[in-house]
Amino acid sequence: MSDTKFTKGKWWACVDEDSCWVDSVEGGLITDLSRTDVSIHESDSNAHLIAAAPEMYELLKDLFDNYEGLGLSMDNQIEKLLAKARGE
Repeated sequence: MSDTKFTKGKWWACVDEDSCWVDSVEGGLITDLSRTDVSIHESDSNAHLIAAAPEMYELLKDLFDNYEGLGLSMDNQIEKLLAKARGE
């Protein structure tokens, strides 16, 4: 499994009445969702999903690493999803 290249550290969603972005402790701005064609409510949901992505990735990686080789049917699906998250 290749190394991840996304910004390290905790990510969080920042939302106010008319702007929405995802920020990181170590890398600063991850993305600004204020400039999209979707509503601020949808951008808010998208921001929270994006902010949770690194933690979800790590949890899936831990599951994959701990269950690899046990013949569980999810192994291949988890591996494909992790590769997709890495842009492979």
